[in-house]
Amino acid sequence: MTLHSTLDGVAEIYRRLETAALHDTTPDAEEILYLRRQFAKAYLAFTEALDDPAFQAAHPALAASLKDRMGTLRIRLMTHTLDWQPDHIRQEPAAYRKAAIAVRDLVGDFIEETRKRLNEDGID
Repeated sequence: MTLHSTLDGVAEIYRRLETAALHDTTPDAEEILYLRRQFAKAYLAFTEALDDPAFQAAHPALAASLKDRMGTLRIRLMTHTLDWQPDHIRQEPAAYRKAAIAVRDLVGDFIEETRKRLNEDGID
């Protein structure tokens, strides 16, 4: 798998999570929990792709920069997840949507910026 296809996997799962969190009906907390797990797996796959020795050797500065950004994003996502457990989502769906919008923007910016950086460096 290429870095781009692995990032595409992250983006696809996140789109599904975003849809589940932000649709007009009450969010389905169990579906959100399932998609969070899927997102974590896709995120791990991207992290592992960045750890590839060939990529590390060819693009050490980019690899370090992306891993740093991923660490920051991971902390924000963990905080959001801890703050918004399924019972809390069910109890305060409007507040959850508001919090989910902020996370959506953060993840969307990360994916867009990462894709841009990979393209600028000519990475498949």
